[in-house]
Amino acid sequence: ERSLLRDHLSQRHSLVSTDTRRLLHELATREQVELVFENSSGSRLHTALERDGQLDIFFPARQRWQRAALIRPAGGRPIRRLGIVLAGTEQDARVLGVTRMLLDAQLVAEVYVLSVGPLDRSQLQQLYQPGNRICLQANLHRDPASITRLLRQSHYDLLLLPRDCLQGIATQALDATLDKSGGQVLVIT
Repeated sequence: ERSLLRDHLSQRHSLVSTDTRRLLHELATREQVELVFENSSGSRLHTALERDGQLDIFFPARQRWQRAALIRPAGGRPIRRLGIVLAGTEQDARVLGVTRMLLDAQLVAEVYVLSVGPLDRSQLQQLYQPGNRICLQANLHRDPASITRLLRQSHYDLLLLPRDCLQGIATQALDATLDKSGGQVLVIT
């Protein structure tokens, strides 16, 4: 039974990887974005932290076996709720840039900004676009416990997280947190 289970999981992983790669390449071709697909085994923390500074790392949401209610995205946009973390890191500018690209492509309906403190007016102006809703929460703590809690309890369809926020989180804690997370996470480097 164990070998059958392992074979089944391996086959399932291969199918999911192939489908994901195909869909990402279709999106890359259609939207003219650069994409590198890599299937890496091992701990997610090391995968995220050991990459050079040019690649963002995407962690898909864990597959849930319960049938999800069919909810039409707000305004027909695929990302209903986008969460972005601005933690006073050097990656904050890239987080804002990726957010702006998603907004310009009209993929996002609502943006939830989680910040460690008040934002500059210029940062908020980068996010403003008619028809989008922006919510701001300026009391985020950047300690490992707060970040793991944010990942675990994420209500966002996609969360953009600066890579520096993963510093200090134990490997096992990050793996367990991402397994329990209901949303997708894109680590911005």
